[in-house]
Amino acid sequence: MARTIGAEVVDASYGHISPSPPIPIDQCSSCPAKGTKLCSSPEARTDGIRSGKLCGVVCGRVVDPYYPDDAAHAYAAQMVLQTLRRPALETLEDSLAHTAPAPPTVLDQGSVLERRLEPISLSGKLFHSHVHKASGTTFLSYVAGLEGVVDCALDVPGGRLVKVDHTQIEGVSLKDKVAKLGKWWTEPAPRCTFVSVEEPELGVVYSQLAPKAAPDGARGATPNTTPQLITFVRHPFDRCRSHWKYEQSLCHRSPLGFHAEYCNRYFLPKYGDVQNPATHAAFAAAHCTEVTSRSLTAANGIPDARRFLLQTVKFVGITEHFLESVCLFLYQLDLQ
Repeated sequence: MARTIGAEVVDASYGHISPSPPIPIDQCSSCPAKGTKLCSSPEARTDGIRSGKLCGVVCGRVVDPYYPDDAAHAYAAQMVLQTLRRPALETLEDSLAHTAPAPPTVLDQGSVLERRLEPISLSGKLFHSHVHKASGTTFLSYVAGLEGVVDCALDVPGGRLVKVDHTQIEGVSLKDKVAKLGKWWTEPAPRCTFVSVEEPELGVVYSQLAPKAAPDGARGATPNTTPQLITFVRHPFDRCRSHWKYEQSLCHRSPLGFHAEYCNRYFLPKYGDVQNPATHAAFAAAHCTEVTSRSLTAANGIPDARRFLLQTVKFVGITEHFLESVCLFLYQLDLQ
């Protein structure tokens, strides 16, 4: 972020400096501190709550690594002062003027394709292909909260289109799900503007609904008709490790709640034996794949997954660079 905006970050956080020495408990005439014990801050708070007195009765001094020594404040001030005394940084406009343009993305030996950052309009429709354990929930919560965005998981007039947990389109069969989404996909003035689902995956949805879109396709159609496609990618190993930990935690807690059927009938019988290496191997074989592009296949009318992501999907975030991705998303937003 510092490189992007042409600024300098000064790190003078307390984690790099020594904590304060023991701090004496405050004393006053109404509450003389008579305690002698050296306490942590939670112990001191508990002492005060139990005794009903701010100064407590047991603790005399408090040690807490959160609070820095006075010398640390002086250190932070010196760091800031040194930065302020340096020559002024060039403006962002000047900085960008001297920045070399990003090289084009090489798809293969004979093909070069540039990634164009086109604006994303919040007055139009957004379709977020939610990849499991790739920051999708965090990102969709942020997007759904933007002014002007109406989440299709809300109980809007006509009923919700997407399940409350944003995993699937409401409906029983795949055909029914896509049919329900198809009306939203092609209608010019939908009751809601933002769909985020894990299933069906992007390639399946696109193959079924893109032919019904405007003749120019997802890129050429007006934002009020064909949805703008957005998604996130994550390294398969990291995503799979996160998936494993999440499901194990989900199915080993008590009570299981509405996850009981899924955990007891599917996950635990197949992957509950965490001490068995074969369990890990089976999970990896089933789930450790590159999920974002596995549905972007020729069978779904997408012969080149990478080209599709570059040319057709308006925003592709990277989970490992989540904050930078959100910055890029904000840059692409057409808020005027």
